Amino acid sequence: MRRFLSIIIPLLVSLAAHSQDWKGIKADSGYVWGEGWGRTLDEADRQALSALVSKVTVSVTSDYRQVEQQVHGPNGDESSVLLSSTVMTSSSVTLTNARRVVLKSGRRFHVGRWIPVEDLEDVFSDRMERALEYERSAVIAERNGRIDDALRLHYWAYTLIRSLQRPSEARDGDGHILVNHIPEEINSILSRISVSCTGKTGDVLSLRFTCNGRPVQGLDYSFFDGTGWVRGTPVKDGNARLQMARGALCDYIQVRIEYVYRGEAVIDRELYEIMDVLDSARLRKSEFIFRR
Repeated sequence: MRRFLSIIIPLLVSLAAHSQDWKGIKADSGYVWGEGWGRTLDEADRQALSALVSKVTVSVTSDYRQVEQQVHGPNGDESSVLLSSTVMTSSSVTLTNARRVVLKSGRRFHVGRWIPVEDLEDVFSDRMERALEYERSAVIAERNGRIDDALRLHYWAYTLIRSLQRPSEARDGDGHILVNHIPEEINSILSRISVSCTGKTGDVLSLRFTCNGRPVQGLDYSFFDGTGWVRGTPVKDGNARLQMARGALCDYIQVRIEYVYRGEAVIDRELYEIMDVLDSARLRKSEFIFRR
């Protein structure tokens, strides 16, 4: 009996202390919280996380809609897409960073989950800083003639900006609204690229890629080979070769310049995960059509 009491009393004291702390968390506006109940710890924990994510969603949505939502991207009004994506990436942050407390165990578990509001703010602040760094690197890459790197870094910056809590408020040092400015920069580069067919041998075509009249050092693209879209051989020193499907009757060649570089984004894990949530922005100036 004494041994049983020596075990159960500290446990009850611990649960009572947690319960008191939990009341303080629920009363503090500096936290977002959720709680759940269940026959197992996992069931109660899932309910608590679901409740927490729901509250974070309401909070982020409310903050987001306080800002003017007529954000015009390359495909027109993207406000609904941006809002949905912001909520989903915020929910991902919540699931990763949430603290947990077990308030009751036994036949019915009671679990609390919470996250400090400042944790969400820190995540968005870090995204903003990385976006600005990518944008600075993109400008340098373009200046040095590395068009593929410039397109990639611009787009990665744009992706992070789109995932912010208030994307239309994000500005660079010159005051540009980045959610509008970055697509303009990408389209500016794409509009200065020219693609032409310089020769053909059977189904193999030789292509020439230039930017501002100069050979492009490096670039990635895909093309329609008559049966479907396939990745072309990388552009080097302005030259590339592609092979059409045997017997393809296409009179025109369709080429799409790569700018997303999703595979390479794995070096930035959060960016990579955000790309899973956000739809890729389609930039029409990345598409070229010319006679075979």
